[in-house]
Amino acid sequence: MNKIIELWFPNYSNNPGYVSKDIRKKLNELTESFDIIVKNGYYQNSEKYIVELGLETQDYWNYVEKEISKYFGKYINLEEIEIGQSYLGRVVTPDKLGFGIFIDIGLRGVKGNRDALLPLYNIRAFVDDENISNREFVKKYGLIDGLPVQVKVNKLDMKDKLKIEVELDKEYIDMIYDWKKDGRERLIITKTFKRDVIDSIKNNNLSRYVDDILSLDPLTSVIICDKKTRGSGILAKIGKDLKNKPIGIFHP
Repeated sequence: MNKIIELWFPNYSNNPGYVSKDIRKKLNELTESFDIIVKNGYYQNSEKYIVELGLETQDYWNYVEKEISKYFGKYINLEEIEIGQSYLGRVVTPDKLGFGIFIDIGLRGVKGNRDALLPLYNIRAFVDDENISNREFVKKYGLIDGLPVQVKVNKLDMKDKLKIEVELDKEYIDMIYDWKKDGRERLIITKTFKRDVIDSIKNNNLSRYVDDILSLDPLTSVIICDKKTRGSGILAKIGKDLKNKPIGIFHP
């Protein structure tokens, strides 16, 4: 039997073929243990990626679908949003507001503002600092446009104008706590391929200052600096290669 999933994964690059290749590679990793075959995958528009999967059995399908949606994001309609439910969101112009951060959770089919708000009071509770400003949080924690973030809906108001409020989900919180405990600075780069990040590190002879380069998704990379290396030093070197790409430094 075949299953179709509509993923919400904005193609920020000018090469949809490369993005599709990376998406299918990750899909194969997520499904290889469950007798599920990735038959086809393509962009229907700049945001919607259609995946056709072949299944031998329905066993584990709900789990696999959830894992795929959690990694890439999924199109949702307003009637599908549930309070207490977690969604993959992406940060939208994080330094635009003073009272929080807008998160795009993949909601489509509504007029007007469709982004959810991660309010400042929630941010302050997360970092245990009642005085931290929105701008300080964004700068210290490396929040940049397009960054994938797991959030949980805690308020939904549809009376006059649609208002959705979210809080950071446990999965994202646990990752950040691990990063803080680890102590190494990190550079977060969105809207670019990991291979371009690796090439820039190599071309600038920075490999000895970098412990690892991880992928949060096919277009989001995290450079883990050596314990003695500052992220700002790496940024000064690679910035010219990754011009106009969102880059943040995690250094709380």
